[in-house]
Amino acid sequence: MDAVPTLAGSEADRPAEETVIETAAALLRRLERIDALTRAGASPVTVLGELQGLVGEAETWARLEGDDRAEAAVARAREAVERGAERFAPVQEVTPGIAA
Repeated sequence: MDAVPTLAGSEADRPAEETVIETAAALLRRLERIDALTRAGASPVTVLGELQGLVGEAETWARLEGDDRAEAAVARAREAVERGAERFAPVQEVTPGIAA
């Protein structure tokens, strides 16, 4: 009996591929939300929140892809978002005589 030929991407690989595709689709949806918020004039804090979510999703995607360039890009994005978070961090009001 002849062996049945298999394709390079086996059935076992399919769930992992679907996860990568779903993660990439989530990234694209997040980017569309960020674009829509920006065009609508959303506050920097609102956009920053979406960017923080984007970085988290991008980290997951980069791990799944296992690509050094993707991981480096995510690291740069994370640093930029952290700088933005520092810039737009809520200012705590301090009342004289009351410890914050």
